[in-house]
Amino acid sequence: DEVRSFWILFSILEEILPSNYFVDMNLGCNVDQEVLLALLEWKSPEIHRKIVDLQMPLNIVTSTWFSALFVEQLPFETLVRVW
Repeated sequence: DEVRSFWILFSILEEILPSNYFVDMNLGCNVDQEVLLALLEWKSPEIHRKIVDLQMPLNIVTSTWFSALFVEQLPFETLVRVW
């Protein structure tokens, strides 16, 4: 429900993410994108290799994922699971 979703988001912002996550030119988002790229290299080397071969900056695809905490990218049920 809405109240539960609010408190989940509040907990993410206040207790999980660093206080400067959305400050300093989205430094936190950029760090998370680099972590994602490293995880892709480790867990899905084929996908990582394709990204590197295409010379595609990952932030083209993922910047909105992290800056909006997946709100617009995932169905609600999945979003709640990620949160």
